[in-house]
Amino acid sequence: MNYSVQTDADGKTFILTGRLTFKDHAEIAKIKTELDDLSISQKCVFDMQGVEFIDSSGLGSLISIGEAVGGKEIEIMLHRPQPKVLGIIKACGFDTMFRIEE
Repeated sequence: MNYSVQTDADGKTFILTGRLTFKDHAEIAKIKTELDDLSISQKCVFDMQGVEFIDSSGLGSLISIGEAVGGKEIEIMLHRPQPKVLGIIKACGFDTMFRIEE
């Protein structure tokens, strides 16, 4: 997986591309570090349009990210996941943990 981040006054948007798998642990750690400076009123968007595959470790990474901002009451939005990825997210019940914008 590769990612880039856009920061503005409203918060951060992480643009993810590729495959979200176990081997992306280091990238996820970097993302979690970048979330440290978000405040309660800011947004955290993960643009997933470019994610072509997600496995159980990738799903675990989403949970880890959610836990990283959980104490700040920041809502995480998963933006435009591809149908295949969206199906996995919904099958695992993640649509109840994260706001999803299709």
